[in-house]
Amino acid sequence: MRNIEDILENWSDDKNPVQCVNVLPPNVHELSDEELIDENTIAINEDQTALTEIAGYLEIERERNIHMDIAYEEVVSTGPPQKKPRVSYKPVSSFGTPTWSRNKGKEEFHYDISPQAAPLTDMQKDVCELLKDLLPIQLFSKFYDGEVLDYIITETNRFAAQNNAGFHLDVVILKRFLGILLISGYHTLPSIEDYWSSQLSMGIAIVHQARATFMHVKRYIHFANNDELDVNDKMAKLSRFFDIINRKVKQFGIWSEFLSIDEQMVPYFGRHSCKMFILGKPIRFGYKLWCLCSSTDYLFSFIPYCGQSDEYNRELGLGADVVLRLLSNVEAPMRHVVFFDNFFTSYHLLCLLSAKGFCATGTVRCNRVAGEAINMKTGKDLPRGARDYMYDSKKQITLCRWQDNKEVTIATNHDQILPLYPVRRWQKATKASKKSLGENGKFVNVDQTAVLHNYNKGMGGVDLHDNAIQNYRVNIRGKKWYWPLWINTVKSSTVNAWKLHCLVAKYKNEKPMSQKQFKSSVTESLLLTDEKEALEVDEDLEFQRPRNLPNVVGEHLNVHQPQGKCR
Repeated sequence: MRNIEDILENWSDDKNPVQCVNVLPPNVHELSDEELIDENTIAINEDQTALTEIAGYLEIERERNIHMDIAYEEVVSTGPPQKKPRVSYKPVSSFGTPTWSRNKGKEEFHYDISPQAAPLTDMQKDVCELLKDLLPIQLFSKFYDGEVLDYIITETNRFAAQNNAGFHLDVVILKRFLGILLISGYHTLPSIEDYWSSQLSMGIAIVHQARATFMHVKRYIHFANNDELDVNDKMAKLSRFFDIINRKVKQFGIWSEFLSIDEQMVPYFGRHSCKMFILGKPIRFGYKLWCLCSSTDYLFSFIPYCGQSDEYNRELGLGADVVLRLLSNVEAPMRHVVFFDNFFTSYHLLCLLSAKGFCATGTVRCNRVAGEAINMKTGKDLPRGARDYMYDSKKQITLCRWQDNKEVTIATNHDQILPLYPVRRWQKATKASKKSLGENGKFVNVDQTAVLHNYNKGMGGVDLHDNAIQNYRVNIRGKKWYWPLWINTVKSSTVNAWKLHCLVAKYKNEKPMSQKQFKSSVTESLLLTDEKEALEVDEDLEFQRPRNLPNVVGEHLNVHQPQGKCR
């Protein structure tokens, strides 16, 4: 309101006086950082009639000059408004039109590239030797290390100071805060306050020493300087933090032979311009991340997707551009095999990957092969297990169509059709086959091509990573739009640390911990962080952190917990 008063007092254009001033709401992706808003403490003017600060933009309406209107009328056409033509993008390969042909019954193809997996074994040994003596909390600290924690502490304290909160975050408070978040993934209670409740049937003793500052950290946690945000970046509040996390997950190199590229959905039901809706997905509403994972669900890299505002190479297309960006950090392409689905696969992408030395396989849509339709033998009466193939000898790319319940088309630049692998399928009995299959049917073996067998074996790492996250998903919600994205980095770091533990256990011929055992070990270590490392809490706060609390959960019954005001 002060801005409006200043504009009206300093307005000097008498020819176009101000007629009206409108206060517009902010953009969807420019929401407030406030976690809690107390309506009783909102400041008002001296006349007790209007608010002093309102989020949004000012729109000034003024009377237009008549002469300007006349000149404008002479230029503007009086005809009906014409809609702008919609520009449709159809990728065309710069590698030319493929010449598909059959080898006349010879199902073996020549390729100049092939995966060389031997050096990867040495790389995995180096990782195991480096991590073989580390505890679960030490493996987790490889991702959420001092650099990450210091960055969160710096930005959170800056944001709290900008709001005159009198709150100071330190390492111990932050670690205990992370511990409470992780414990909510496998120990769910109706509300946040129940975790440190004094009721014997509800509270958790190990959480008592971390409860005092939880709500303050949740309210002021921040990941960017609001004074230096890029207005053109919808993820500006998390972009720099994502860069740090991406460096942490790649610190051991790309040690897996089989890599998969797919999308990951982070659940979110609030308002933000980056929120996606995908019908038919287990998570329909949320943020989309492009991920590069191993076949054993270790996350190597991720890229947030912001919708149409994202910049990408229009000549390549979105799918091919994402694949090349995720693979840009792979130092030895010949040591890996990359798998992706039909959203990414195209003839042009496979040609590019072949030129870069990547062995790649992916399901493909029939209109993604340089604008040419695939003329292959099809039909509804084809028996299950039937196959057909075509080969481009110029670029050494093979297309294979295999009949399952539906037709599956796959493209590769390195794999073969043979040998065939038996797969179990349920065959329903018909009137003619009841004698051979039984009254209802039975399981039968169907021959599957080698390229599809290897695709099913190597693809799905991102889905496995999602499943590991979903098993013990953090159940504490926040009101900030970037809260679920940050929580997703915590959960991904925990899953990555557990997968490293499993890799080391296999190397040492030991039985690994289950995911629940590993996560509970990390959680207890975070909650029992030594209090002597903490800085003193500001005296202006209305609470004091409890001291001399039990370090064993069983001592809860013998210790009287203080009843104080929690924030």
